[in-house]
Parts: sequence; structure tokens; C-alpha cells
Amino acid sequence: MTPTLTEHHTRGFDGTKIYWSSIGEGLPLLCTDGIACDMYAWKYIVRDFADRCRIIRWNIRGHGRSDKPGSFDNLSIENCADDLALVIEAAGIGQAVLLGHSMGVQVIFEAFRRHKDRVKGLVPVCGSYSPPVLTYGPPAPPPWRRRSDRRPPRSDRRKPRRASPPRGVPPAVGENAPVR
Repeated sequence: MTPTLTEHHTRGFDGTKIYWSSIGEGLPLLCTDGIACDMYAWKYIVRDFADRCRIIRWNIRGHGRSDKPGSFDNLSIENCADDLALVIEAAGIGQAVLLGHSMGVQVIFEAFRRHKDRVKGLVPVCGSYSPPVLTYGPPAPPPWRRRSDRRPPRSDRRKPRRASPPRGVPPAVGENAPVR
């Protein structure tokens, strides 16, 4: 029997309309997209697991079929994590395995931090635990600084050799070419 997709909306804490859909029955897997994604990252999860799991996909506020919040102050990872908990509640399930893709990884980690009782497991996919620019450690010096730090001072370096033109090609004018 082919599982049937059902579509729903719930409201965020500030009244923002949040879209979610559900397909299949069984262990709930709640899929959270990243920025500018519209559930396409989860098509293989639906294809391969909807026969034995309940797949819940949703659009974070301001994306896809969810409304944008009335204020940019209400557009944060924390607000999205709270919306995720409201989707779990609206779906009528106690807990779900949370899957997150890209920025969705930050959302599921924050949801776990804020709503541990709603989380059965975490599956982070191609994402970062915090804003990506902050996850690479202390800022590195620019590439030109890194290279020069490894070189001896200019006076100690050998002069680079000039490249010779290939055989049979006369040198260009001004580069040791005989003047005729």
C-alpha cells in the first residue's frame, strides 16, 4: 500500500504560519531543511523509509510554504527550534528522530538543547553545530601573511631565476633582446 501524504499548518509562538507534511507510519523522523531549501533534500528518505517510518518534513519560518515572521527579531535558530517542537506537538507525537540538513543541523541541535524530552535521536547531515564562519577556529591570517611568515626576510632569499623563452622563440623586446 502506498503511503499517503498529508499537509498541515501550525502556528509558531508569534503566530507565524508553519507548514509541515507527513507521510507513512511508524518511527517518526522529522526532517529540517537548511537555508533556501524546500524539502528536496529528503526525497530519498521519503522514498526509502515511508513504508516503515512516519516522515515529517517542514519548512522553517520564512521558507517554502511557511510564512515569514512579522519581525526579523523572530527569525533565529532558537525560534526555529521552538517551531520544530510545535510541529512535533501538532503531529501528535511525543518524540521524533530529528534529521537536519545544512542550517537545519543547528536547528535540531538547538531543539535538543531546548526540548530534550521531544528528541529520540539526532541525525545531522552536511551542516555545522554553529554558524559556519565560527566553526573553523580562530581567524586565520590572510594567505599572503601566512606565506610570508614562512619565508626568510627578503635580503636572505635567492633572487628568482628568470624564465627563459622556449627554444626557437626570440626574446621579447626590452628583455635582453638585441636591438637592431
